[in-house]
Amino acid sequence: CRSLGIPARAVTNYYSAHDTHSSLTVDLFIDEKGQDVDKMNTDSIWNFHVWTEVWMARPDLEPGDYMGWQVIDATPQEKSDGLFRLGPVSVKAVKRGEILKPYDCPFVFAEVNADQISWRYLGPKQPLKIIKKNTDKIGQRISTKAVGCWDREDLTDSYKQPERTKEERDVVLKALRESNHAYSRYYLNVDLEDVSFDFDRLEDVMIGSDFVIKLKASNKNAAKAYPAQVIIRVEVMSYTGANKMPIKVNSYNVMIPPGETQLVELPITYGDYARHLHSQCLFNIYTIASIREVKYDYIAQHDFMVRLPRVKINVRHLLQFVGLKTRYGVKDLNFRGFACIVPRHDKQVGQGLLDKTG
Repeated sequence: CRSLGIPARAVTNYYSAHDTHSSLTVDLFIDEKGQDVDKMNTDSIWNFHVWTEVWMARPDLEPGDYMGWQVIDATPQEKSDGLFRLGPVSVKAVKRGEILKPYDCPFVFAEVNADQISWRYLGPKQPLKIIKKNTDKIGQRISTKAVGCWDREDLTDSYKQPERTKEERDVVLKALRESNHAYSRYYLNVDLEDVSFDFDRLEDVMIGSDFVIKLKASNKNAAKAYPAQVIIRVEVMSYTGANKMPIKVNSYNVMIPPGETQLVELPITYGDYARHLHSQCLFNIYTIASIREVKYDYIAQHDFMVRLPRVKINVRHLLQFVGLKTRYGVKDLNFRGFACIVPRHDKQVGQGLLDKTG
């Protein structure tokens, strides 16, 4: 784009949603045993995704203020009108939840601001039930290179309102109403206030180490005990959220006494995961707990990466060239028809945009 005179910059979106059916949600379907319903689970969350912003006018969207940065994608994840392409999408339209503005605004909106929803699926003739929703995981630290230096410039506020604010929720609901997808009709779930589950997150595990998955089940009712069925599954996966491979699954029957907390643990040894890790060393931890007596379900997912050891090399002295002075000669060789290629080092590499465009 810059070669054509169009101001452009690369943008990286962390925890980028891949919405395959334009529902503006990332949907995970599980059955009554806590297993993924693979035929329905086509959405995913990528560790990161990169696209390009270009600065241009949008007379096709007038009246309205849509001039400025537009999203295009040289590596689109879905087809648009039968072709792998995306954009241009007005960043301003994305922030406002105006997903009907061309082109491909619903997909970009989902990439940066989709809700992650877990559904209980019991069959094609049974109603779906939401058992968990996460509204602030998607679209974190949307970044580009700052002008004139190598610092990171945060663009998150350009794409959406601050997470967990009324303004952000209003925009999401506006977009969902415009999409009119069937899944949005099931956006209800009755919470059980007596019992809560807290999933301990793993943050700093060195590769080669063992670790333990912990789930705390707390009963706030001082008079009634609750029986719960808990399933914990640990998978390795690639950074795109694909190629998941379970390495350990276990189920537990837990009685939660009145006013007490029970701890459920699943130990993972290095031998469990050593042969299955992908290059990014990513894990997906998945927990589902059910209290059938009151038809309550809890689900949690957590992605984490085992830490690679830091390697520090100390050099006592500067490296010196070691060689031998040797004379040699060449004769009886025919070099006609050959060209000598001499490398040049006069190219200049800049630091991106030199002036702010907007």
